[in-house]
Amino acid sequence: MEYSQGASQFSQQPVGLFLAPLLPVETAVGWYKAWTDRDRFWLPKTERAMGGQASDLGLVGVDTQYECTAHGVNYPVDRVLGEQQRGLQVRDGELYTKEVAQLKHATLAINKALAAAGAGTAKVWSGASTPVQDVDNEILTVMKRAKSPNIGVLFGATAWHLFKNNSSVLDRSAGALRWETNPSLFHGSAEYRTAYVVTDTKPEGVAEAIAFLLDAIVLIFARCATPNRRDQSFMKTFALVSDAVGYDLATRKDGRVDLVKFDWSHDVRVTNTTAVSRLNIS
Repeated sequence: MEYSQGASQFSQQPVGLFLAPLLPVETAVGWYKAWTDRDRFWLPKTERAMGGQASDLGLVGVDTQYECTAHGVNYPVDRVLGEQQRGLQVRDGELYTKEVAQLKHATLAINKALAAAGAGTAKVWSGASTPVQDVDNEILTVMKRAKSPNIGVLFGATAWHLFKNNSSVLDRSAGALRWETNPSLFHGSAEYRTAYVVTDTKPEGVAEAIAFLLDAIVLIFARCATPNRRDQSFMKTFALVSDAVGYDLATRKDGRVDLVKFDWSHDVRVTNTTAVSRLNIS
């Protein structure tokens, strides 16, 4: 899964992993801590008398099971092609299969995030509006809900277009507006990205209708770039580490076609239902 994220045309901004960072696991089924608004956090008493007992750390949260699902795609390469042409086709197959894996992961993560975020709050980013303040307000809210200062902001393509062209935002930024060059734009130096993932909203057999999957929506959420089973981030991707996962080559039974195979197994989970906020932009 991690390999596929770095090998496709979307590798400059792997949206799926930004929203639901990768947590490698050794077993297909396991446990993690899930968090809700009922879970409290208190700083433990750490002082102790000489020879006295130290406080035991405990975790609230709910022990919840993840279960990785197997995924796989094949890219057929006809052996009637010459050796050089087959080599080129195999390399194309490697890129294409991993691109599909990344797109599948991004789609799963975005759809699950939208379901968890609910209806959201409407904002108009034109005229005298203050988009940075709107996002900052939500960041502070999510920090308190998640009990975490680590926040991510994911813009849909249309939302980002309205944001970056707003006059108050233009006054704040000099040059390219991206997190790498402007990390202090939001509270807590929250990392921000834009999702350009598109989908065809029409069924097969009729004219296509291509739309951005996130479009005019902004998601503000708690995130941990290197998550563990108990951190309070919004989403995680439990990705199985196995010899059966990754790229391979095989030949069909009739010997006429080589298959570029790519297999992966993961479970994309919302692990903290309170750690997200949604803005609907117009």
